[in-house]
Amino acid sequence: MAVVTGVRTFVRILGSAVGIAVAGAILNNSLRAGVTFLPLEELARVLDDLTVIHDPAFAATRTPEELLRISSACLLGLQRIIFMTVRFDIVAVP
Repeated sequence: MAVVTGVRTFVRILGSAVGIAVAGAILNNSLRAGVTFLPLEELARVLDDLTVIHDPAFAATRTPEELLRISSACLLGLQRIIFMTVRFDIVAVP
């Protein structure tokens, strides 16, 4: 019984690691596709920290429409991640 518990825990941890990597890739790709108007250094800054859009110094250099596009791209990425996890949950239900 201990072996089964250990294998089950290992598979759960491995699945979590893969899931986080896939979710990060989905979010990054959604942001990259949605904010093509940003220069590369600002895009890298947004990808590193999504809260930068609330930074007054960053927001002062962008129009409200651009900030809305960044937020919309982020929300689209999160929506795709939720749909992915729901699909995985459906498959995981015995």
